[in-house]
This record gives sequence, structure tokens and C-alpha cells, in this order.
Amino acid sequence: MLDWELEFVHEWDTKSGRNDPGLGYMDNGPENSNATEIYSPSLEHWTCGCPSFFESRFMLCKHLISHYRERNPSMRRVFGAHTYFISRQSVTPYIQLRLNFEYPFSMVHLPPHVFAPPQSSPIAPPTLRPVHSTSHNTQTHTTQQQQQHIDAAGNDQRSAQAAAEAMVRQACQALDNAYHIYRSTLNEEQTQVMNHSIDTNRIDEYLDVVETYRGLRVPSTTWTDDHPYTQYL
Repeated sequence: MLDWELEFVHEWDTKSGRNDPGLGYMDNGPENSNATEIYSPSLEHWTCGCPSFFESRFMLCKHLISHYRERNPSMRRVFGAHTYFISRQSVTPYIQLRLNFEYPFSMVHLPPHVFAPPQSSPIAPPTLRPVHSTSHNTQTHTTQQQQQHIDAAGNDQRSAQAAAEAMVRQACQALDNAYHIYRSTLNEEQTQVMNHSIDTNRIDEYLDVVETYRGLRVPSTTWTDDHPYTQYL
């Protein structure tokens, strides 16, 4: 996660003006009923005529964020720093967000001489061309060749599976080591919270909430944190 991406997420959360229970977000104040007529916010171009838009390093304002969240219900909760691919470009729309499992370069406007990296795709299973012959010997020889091709393809597939399994084992071991290091920095209560998020397969949500919490704790605050993920931090 790059530093500017963390700053982008923090500014998004600050200007979103939501009051989710337990997170202690402070509302930015009610939006003018005629804000759309005054500032003409446009998601298609990612532009807005309000002063906050022009003063923002990331071209963010509560009008654009509000319109974007209305159009994308999944953004009405915590903006996970690892959930979205943030695209910034010099042509409209200046800002685009896309889920990380989608191919990010499909929405980036590149110059004619610049090519995006190729998109990876699953390996297709081998296909065998049918061979027709009236000779029994020819059919037998062709069948043997087909069987050899099938065996070779099966060996390649098994080798690929074995290599992928080794990578998975290494990744799991690295993840276990990271969990161990992280647990060593927590107190007993917060360790139990973190372990529960792993057991319930909600570790990504836990990390997103903790990351947002740390950003909000930098300035002086007057709110009390009671979110179950962060109350022991």
C-alpha cells in the first residue's frame, strides 16, 4: 500500500460524513439541498465546482463522494484500503475506483504508444483434434499418439499443480509468521479480537477498520471509540 493511497483513503473517510455506529465518525454537516445545481458535480468526468474539490490533492469533495456512494452501495461502509484499485489520470474521469479482483488497466486511458500489461487468464485444458482413418493399423497408431499427448498433458498439469501447491504452502507459512509477529505487538484482549476475526474469516474487515481507526487517532479527538475491533488498541 503506497503512502498516497493511504492519504487518499483517509481523505475519503474524512469527507464522507458518515456516522457508522461504533466508529465515531464526525459528520461534515448537512449538504445544501441545491448543491447539485450550484456545483454541478460529475462522476463521469470526476469534477465539481466546490472549493473543497479545488483545494484537494486528490480531487475529492463530499459532493462527489456522496454521489459515488449512492451509485455504489458497497462503498457505504468502510472504504477498505486493500479492496479497491485507485486510478488517477490526467484525463477525465480524473479518479476511478475498481475492485481489486478486476483487471485494473481496463479503465486506464493510456497514450497510443503505451500498452497495458497482458491480462492473465486460466490455462485452458488441452484439446485433441479428432483423427479419422479407415485403416485399423492407422487407427491404432493414432490412438497411441493421442494417449501419449494425454499423458504428457496430464504430467504437465500435475507438475503445475505441485508447483502451485508448494507456493500455497509457502504463502501459508509466511502468513502464519506475520500473524505471530502481529500478535506479539498486541495485548491479550486485542489478540483475542484478532484471533476471532481470523476464525470467522473476517481478517480483511478487521485490518481495514484498524487502519481507518489509526488514521482518525492522529488528530486530537473528542469521540469515544467503542468498535469491537479497536476498543482494546
